[in-house]
Amino acid sequence: GLSEYWRTQPDIGKVFIPQSSSMESLNVAAAAAVCLFERRRCLMAS
Repeated sequence: GLSEYWRTQPDIGKVFIPQSSSMESLNVAAAAAVCLFERRRCLMAS
């Protein structure tokens, strides 16, 4: 997870990635891949 410093920064946006109940968490690389995929998907749709 993020350090206390980063969790308390007001300028940092928060992102929620829905996941299956059988998954505890995503690592940073997997989370970044999901975000980049969604960004690309949205750009292609517009």
